[in-house]
Amino acid sequence: MSFRQDAIELTEDIVDALGEPARYQGNDGLVKTINVVFEREYFDPELGAGLSGSQSLMTVKKSDGPFIEGEILVLEDTEYRIVQMEPDEDGQVRLILEIDNG
Repeated sequence: MSFRQDAIELTEDIVDALGEPARYQGNDGLVKTINVVFEREYFDPELGAGLSGSQSLMTVKKSDGPFIEGEILVLEDTEYRIVQMEPDEDGQVRLILEIDNG
């Protein structure tokens, strides 16, 4: 097994170990439960952004995808819509989300 494959398996194991279950609703009607690592990133106006706020993010395993902008993930009864994806080379995708208000 290559080093790259070992790294991918390790990062997938981390998402499984640290993650919590979320319901993934694909645009194709597929609904399944996947593990996600949820975080909320805060913006500080003193760091040059000009305004404060927060952004919801989920880290998921690339193998649980494909993920498409506009799809829904539900965590603890809150629906989040994918607005952007940031894949890495180690088998993870960081999803940038917004709360879906229907």
